[in-house]
Amino acid sequence: MPFLSNICLLVLISIQTLSGVIGISSPPREQTDTSFINTTNKNLLPNARRNPDIVIPLARETLRKSSDIGYMQGKADASLILGSAWLAKYNNISDSSLYYNMQAYDIYRELDNPRGKARACYNLSYVYSIGGDLTEAERYGSLSLNFFEEAGDKRGMINAYNVLSYFAQHSKDFKKALALIQQAIDIARATKDTLPLADVTNSLGNIYKDMALFSQATDAYFEALRLWETRGDSSGISIAYGSIGLVYYFQKDWQKALEYCFKKVPVVSARNDLWELSKTYNTIAEIYNAKASHDSALLYFRKGLRLNQQMNYPAMIAGSYNFIASTFLLLSQPDSAEFYINRTMTIASQIDDTDLVNYYITLGNVLKTRGKYSEALQNLLKAYNIGREKKFPMAVHDASILLSEIYSNLGRKDLAYKYLKEYYQIKDSISNADYLRQVTRMELQYDFDKKQKTAEF
Repeated sequence: MPFLSNICLLVLISIQTLSGVIGISSPPREQTDTSFINTTNKNLLPNARRNPDIVIPLARETLRKSSDIGYMQGKADASLILGSAWLAKYNNISDSSLYYNMQAYDIYRELDNPRGKARACYNLSYVYSIGGDLTEAERYGSLSLNFFEEAGDKRGMINAYNVLSYFAQHSKDFKKALALIQQAIDIARATKDTLPLADVTNSLGNIYKDMALFSQATDAYFEALRLWETRGDSSGISIAYGSIGLVYYFQKDWQKALEYCFKKVPVVSARNDLWELSKTYNTIAEIYNAKASHDSALLYFRKGLRLNQQMNYPAMIAGSYNFIASTFLLLSQPDSAEFYINRTMTIASQIDDTDLVNYYITLGNVLKTRGKYSEALQNLLKAYNIGREKKFPMAVHDASILLSEIYSNLGRKDLAYKYLKEYYQIKDSISNADYLRQVTRMELQYDFDKKQKTAEF
């Protein structure tokens, strides 16, 4: 079969050529020593996330050679590389990335290698996060921090604090998130490590944005952009563009929001960064919805959905379906909205998604629009109670107005008034009084610090 033989030859030549690009040369045919394995693994590791399709077959070969000669360090390093590469491919995560990272962790534990254990746990925290298991994600994130500290790896510590801060932020524990990210910032500044400093500064902006402290968020994002630009880091620059666009969106400056989001698209596309491209499409779609350009919004939400499906990320797929359902409501197409929100609920319930409370609100709104008041009340009351219990003021805010409208339609003026009153009590504040006082103190302190720094300068 000459045709298949030619294909195999081309694949072999391609791998040899690409391995040369990465910096790997083949050893003598009769020689398979540990130094060659170490050199190969050293060159493959930084390329695992950037070029997974190139790295995977080469790492499998070093894994095989390490196993053949019983070289445990080489086997652990190759497993870590494969775990990192499969994580970057966004698919088959439970079967590949989890397997190889866990294998690496087990071997590094046998070898008592702190840095190896730290890197494996750091990857595992991402694997579990993508799979929707935040408990395990946080556990492995904490383990990675401990091991990085033991190894004296400052950059690793910065990354571990950053990921732990993200988990706290995702759980709405903003006080904890700020404390963790400040630890990362302090280490990055002390070590004068520009790229990690830019990364954690952007993360600080994300926390402020979620707390609706938009002035602080904007300053943090532009500082991160400045740092990334000094190093010519296209990945960081694209993230900063997206962050700035998003914070302008929250301030209802649609023109600037679109400007920075569209600046980001070509940069991210050139890097083939599906994660960032998906988030960018979603942001663009939300801006178009805010401008009442709902057909354009659907176009970009569907682009984001396709990327999330390609990455096989359940939480983001559920979010995309929710966005599409909400947009169909704006287009007065409740049948289509119900179809998509039901898909959201199926996925979110399976992974215990922290955004489930918001999905109950969307479902309740869809059912209300279709006149299914009993089912709508059931879901909205569930969202309302979760919001009260977990102190999610926006969930209480959104559920209250819908509950008021339904009870009004049902002739229950007493309950309609009760929920309408609660809605107006929190309408002009983003949260309850205690949280608002905390935010006010932070805003005053932030303004004071800015003036103090200006005076010192």
